[in-house]
Amino acid sequence: MKYFLFVAAATTLFFIAGCAMMARKSVAIDPALKIQQESELRVAQNALDAQHPEEAEKAFTDFQIKYPVSVFYQAAQIGKAKALEQQGKWSEATDLYRASIEATRETQPKIAAQALYEISFCYENLGDEAHLIASLQDALRLKDSLQPEWAMAEIPARLAASYNRVGRMDEAQKYFKQADVGVTQLRAMRDKEATPEWVARVYYEMGLYSTNQLAYENLQASLDTLKMVQIFSLRSVEANGEPWSHLASEGLQGNYRDIWNTIQDIPLNRSMDVGAAEREKLERQNDFVGQLLTLINDLKRYRTPEINAQNESLKSLMSLLKSVESQGSQFLNSSHLHTRLTPESVRRNALKKEGVMVEPAEKSVESSQELPAPPQKKVNVDPNL
Repeated sequence: MKYFLFVAAATTLFFIAGCAMMARKSVAIDPALKIQQESELRVAQNALDAQHPEEAEKAFTDFQIKYPVSVFYQAAQIGKAKALEQQGKWSEATDLYRASIEATRETQPKIAAQALYEISFCYENLGDEAHLIASLQDALRLKDSLQPEWAMAEIPARLAASYNRVGRMDEAQKYFKQADVGVTQLRAMRDKEATPEWVARVYYEMGLYSTNQLAYENLQASLDTLKMVQIFSLRSVEANGEPWSHLASEGLQGNYRDIWNTIQDIPLNRSMDVGAAEREKLERQNDFVGQLLTLINDLKRYRTPEINAQNESLKSLMSLLKSVESQGSQFLNSSHLHTRLTPESVRRNALKKEGVMVEPAEKSVESSQELPAPPQKKVNVDPNL
């Protein structure tokens, strides 16, 4: 199952009270009507935050029909686009974001900047890296209209991931460092106001990573990019600020599950005879499984030792990673009976040299290829975060 950004709609909260400030100063609005429109928008936003996208889409649409010249019209359009994005209707959401960007770039730059940021998630799910990078760079040009968290940490982290996927390593490292420094500065600026919920939310957005377009052809790039950004998701989980830590845990588990399944589904090389193709496939799987186990080993080394043992999101993540380790080790041990590993695979698979112990599993490789699905948990997002 391809998992990802349907949960991302919960991450950009809608501050309706600020929307009027984004509107043209020349447009006056009756105070009573303003209060009524804000109330109706809040109902729609609450439905979106509660993960009821169909209900939210209808509410935002009804608002636009009822108030076609409202100063909140474009704010409602952003909400409707998020509802479509939450339903996986990324092309439709992209059309609405584009329309909002064109309509607000000069008159409501805060909404335009938000739309440029939000549309990047649609582009990522559609596998459109060129437009993803362009939208984030355009958002940074409206830096003064962005939330500090977006400008200093979240957008640089997303740019780092995108540049890494397309092989532009220098730019990837540049933006990764910006994101790392930016989030440290943000935490210092917030000081005691940096609550666990706020910390978890910022790191969650920084670590969001789509595997919606994952395939064998881009598997190596996906592994390399996850290696870069998974620490942000881990920091969100460790912050123990709900619902963001739970969402970060589920997202990272989904990344590992999708990569594992893609490795299992690597196709045979049709230009080779069957026996040679099967051996070649097994060698490729060995290498990728070894890399996946190395990523888990890296993530464990990033862990903060004093994290609360009662952190349920962290326990869930570690449980899934333990399952991947167990099945990965079984796969490698079984494959040794059929083929010799390349020197590179041997190096990557020698995790015991770094002190990682994997408990033997009872099931055979053939009967244990499916990873356990994450527990379902309804997340109610506080609209006042």
